[in-house]
Amino acid sequence: MNQSLRALAVLLLAGCSATTPVATEGSRSTPTHPLIGNAIGLDHVLLWSRDNMAAERELGDLGFTLSAKAGSYGAGISNKLVWFKNWSFIEFLWLSDAEKARVEAPQEYAFVVLNHGSNAFGINIADADQTFTELTKAGLEPEKPGAEAWDPDGPEGPNPPIVNEWRFMFLKQPSLPGNPFFVQYKKGADAPRKETHPNGAQKLSAVWVLVRDIEQAKLAYGRASFSETVSFKSLGAKVAALPTGQGEIFLVQPGATGVLGSSLKDRGEHVHGISVQVADLEATEQLLKQHGKPYSLQTNGRFGASLLVPARPPLGLMIEFHE
Repeated sequence: MNQSLRALAVLLLAGCSATTPVATEGSRSTPTHPLIGNAIGLDHVLLWSRDNMAAERELGDLGFTLSAKAGSYGAGISNKLVWFKNWSFIEFLWLSDAEKARVEAPQEYAFVVLNHGSNAFGINIADADQTFTELTKAGLEPEKPGAEAWDPDGPEGPNPPIVNEWRFMFLKQPSLPGNPFFVQYKKGADAPRKETHPNGAQKLSAVWVLVRDIEQAKLAYGRASFSETVSFKSLGAKVAALPTGQGEIFLVQPGATGVLGSSLKDRGEHVHGISVQVADLEATEQLLKQHGKPYSLQTNGRFGASLLVPARPPLGLMIEFHE
């Protein structure tokens, strides 16, 4: 993967019925992760679409506010950001110059040609060098921490590129399902973001990763000190929740049939969806109804009552809203 794009490489699940008592959002404990420390942990998810105009409209109809101008990492790839109050975010990406991306970013190009959806997610860690050392000891083969430059308004905009504001690392081999990468930011988030969203979105609270074998997946993540705290079932799928700072990673092993099983068969292990905390679930539901967006109601999931918007083009990502 092209070095300039390392920071880029970002589950339909309904009717959850907990097999163990499910704590409420306010009462859930969040164990300190040795690599995350006081950082937010679950940081952002990458969301790609082959039809960026339709996808941007869809995000808007779902009640998300995107950054006004498109940014760029170069190599024919552009992005917009959906910021949440705790500085977690959705990074929406598309090929603004497909031929350039085909040459300079072949892996991203190959993914977008075949898919809408996510190919990776970011974890905010306290110290990139410490994380590199610990992941190396665990045999996970991380790349050495690198820096990144990002132009917030694209190459044609008046603002200069932002450089050296974060350090990141991917794993050389896809040893952790969902393709997580690790990010250390130069400046800490010492105040809430000011963006507001019509759907009342507050933060990215979970990523849903489809896996073939949940026990093997838990062992793999355990090597990076991520441990299961809660398990539950949904649509015949086994689910394990791994605390990740202010969010969680959900490992999901579906049955052979159904939406989840088909998605796993088609794409292999991948991020199939996200959970987003909102201020008022009833108000969010009214917005979905207003825009005619399909959703299902879940009454006893990980976060209690929630609304599930299915994974379908042009986003290809399930979105769960909960309080």
